Amino acid sequence: MNAVENETIIVNENSSIEMLCQADGRPTPRMSLVIIKDNNRVLSSRPAGVIQVMEETGELRYFISHIQCEDSGDYKCEVDNGVGIDSKTVKLLVLCAPRIIQTGDHIISLDIGDSERVLSVQLKSYPPPEVESVASYQTKVNDGRAYLPAYDQINAVCVENSLSPELATCNITVDNVTKADEGFYTITFRNNLGQEHFPFIIVQSGSPRRRDTKEQVPLVQITDSKGLLTLELTAYPTPHVASTTYNDSRDGASVEDTVKIVCVASKIIPAFVTCNITVVNLSHSAEGFYSVIFSNSLGNFTFVFRTIRNKNENIYERPVIREQSEDQTYSRLQVNRMMTAETLPMSGMENTGTDRVYANTTEFSVSASAIYDNVESWEATSIRKY
Repeated sequence: MNAVENETIIVNENSSIEMLCQADGRPTPRMSLVIIKDNNRVLSSRPAGVIQVMEETGELRYFISHIQCEDSGDYKCEVDNGVGIDSKTVKLLVLCAPRIIQTGDHIISLDIGDSERVLSVQLKSYPPPEVESVASYQTKVNDGRAYLPAYDQINAVCVENSLSPELATCNITVDNVTKADEGFYTITFRNNLGQEHFPFIIVQSGSPRRRDTKEQVPLVQITDSKGLLTLELTAYPTPHVASTTYNDSRDGASVEDTVKIVCVASKIIPAFVTCNITVVNLSHSAEGFYSVIFSNSLGNFTFVFRTIRNKNENIYERPVIREQSEDQTYSRLQVNRMMTAETLPMSGMENTGTDRVYANTTEFSVSASAIYDNVESWEATSIRKY
């Protein structure tokens, strides 16, 4: 490092370098190599020597293989032998294409409901990046998906970090943007080594509300013990279910085993939220109106829906009298269940022959069967032929 005339060294990423620091003194000085941007973190060191008749040269070596962009920075060799101190600093710059420093797997959102309307993103890049393009991602009915220029609405300015030259902070600001401009956007950063796309979402915060303007109460029909309902909401942040009650009850009765709700925000427009409502194991006594409260940090929304079981699921049909012939009495009762019929004996019935009303039947019994084990007797004042 002592022999370097140019105090700035530029190398390609993934190359290997060796740093050599030499110092003379009597006694031989203590030596250390530090990187300034990490609070003078010591990378390598050697202790001081003993006093000699002649001055001796001390050496300190530090090797980096497959050097990366983040290894850029100021490196300083410090020497001290108790009599004096000295130092030498070299700036190392590693060339690399732009790449985003990710803070997570989620896409970052810019809330235009915020008064600042600023979004900051950090990149690793040397030379520092420039903004190549700004575009909005839209879906066209005829043309399919397309990126459309959005320079008039979005501005991005990148500033280099003085201590870490490979780092750049890019501030994204929006102007003349309304709720109609919500959606997916991308900015392309570039230097002479490559480019990087930064996707983000413009959204306006708001309390939950229904996306359609329908005022009628939706009806959920239960078939095969299950009913489904899809609700489209507009809300940001994404709402959660604060409570679900039956018939607007306030007794705290839980309906979690009957009504299950899952809300998912759109990846393109996170303010568009789809809530899937599933009703299961609904008994006849639980039919009726349900109330769900969706909530986020900005407010609440109450949604009411009605449940009803499908009438076609009724197992037992009404009794049907079957006429055997015009001059015979009607002596059998037929009970239908889907495609299965059970013919059972019945007594005490007479044919009046006039109005075809069997008026003398006041009681009849049905013998037990494999299908209807719970049937013991019926009572009737009259039975008419259908």
